[in-house]
Amino acid sequence: MDLEKEENKELKLPDLDLVFGLNNVELCDRVFDFFNTVQQGMSKFQIQHFVLGDMEFPTPDSKWWQAKLELWVRLQNVIQMHYDYRKKVAKKKELTAEIMECAHKGGHALFPFERDKCDAIADRLQIEIEENDFAMISIKKTIGDKLKEMQAFWETMIGLESSLKFSTVDKEEQEKSFWSAKSRTDPRLNQRFPEVFWDK
Repeated sequence: MDLEKEENKELKLPDLDLVFGLNNVELCDRVFDFFNTVQQGMSKFQIQHFVLGDMEFPTPDSKWWQAKLELWVRLQNVIQMHYDYRKKVAKKKELTAEIMECAHKGGHALFPFERDKCDAIADRLQIEIEENDFAMISIKKTIGDKLKEMQAFWETMIGLESSLKFSTVDKEEQEKSFWSAKSRTDPRLNQRFPEVFWDK
């Protein structure tokens, strides 16, 4: 399933009178317009200068390895959201079938209260479908933001490759160089761990 091709839907405005009030339709529109353009993920600038900043990761190799870890964490999140989305799709089919079942039972009901009960159950199931749809849109938006972050980390890794001095297979090889460089930017390391040998 290609989430990007399936749709890049804008959030549909549900019936939120109880939340915003009957006379605040304009406010509702503004809130949902804001949702459609808000970016939940970090910018490329944030990633390069803060997540992978020189203070925390003073060597190209340490930046590369941290970017790899950040990519892995986000990949796990995206895969889990992908499965969550597929569960929501299946849930919608299930709820739709249950509504049809209610309609069938209501049509064959002998007493008015039985039809009323079926109608009420169908109304509740429809609300669950709308909640489910909202969650699906939110999942797709979050996946899109995570993919942008992953792209930024990937581009950063590619840009660092020419400056790497150690292996991209075994993180251990660059550890001594990393911590030695970090001890020069963070004197607290020398104070807390004086027994550790730092290459100055």
